[in-house]
Amino acid sequence: MLREIADQFHNWVKNRSEKWGAPVLDAPQGRRDEFVEPYFRQAKPDQLVVILKAREPARILTAIGNKKDNRWHLQLAQRWVIQYNLYVNDRHWGRLFVRLSPYFPFSARVCLNQHGRNARLPHSHIWGRAPSDSKLRIGRGSPPPSHDTHETVLAFHRCFETMTSKNLHLGIA
Repeated sequence: MLREIADQFHNWVKNRSEKWGAPVLDAPQGRRDEFVEPYFRQAKPDQLVVILKAREPARILTAIGNKKDNRWHLQLAQRWVIQYNLYVNDRHWGRLFVRLSPYFPFSARVCLNQHGRNARLPHSHIWGRAPSDSKLRIGRGSPPPSHDTHETVLAFHRCFETMTSKNLHLGIA
């Protein structure tokens, strides 16, 4: 049954990618950020630009038991499985990707490019940024946060609200 759910997820990604106009490609051996760069060049804000499919390690639940006695239990295991990386050009966060696993417990991870995020903030919010130029200064101590936790939560809310309003339905737990 768990394998059937994973197969359904693979089919869902394929069908949705066609509707979104985002190709599903095998991940390259090299750097993924360089590989997806051409897809971001013409990307509009809040657009899903490409989906990379890759075999990666993940914690999944596996069914352990035997058919004869019909006794089963679920066990967490580290396995190499196919996962999907959805690359998005978000208007507030810049380039990001969401890694989705089609295997139970269906984990999802949002990975932000903070360089892109910081480039969108006013210069005064970035630690070490000289207001008069684009050079960074080296300083001592901890950098002040570029934005507080409340702002981060609100920005995530806006991001996913935008994605769902454009029928980019992603269930993240």
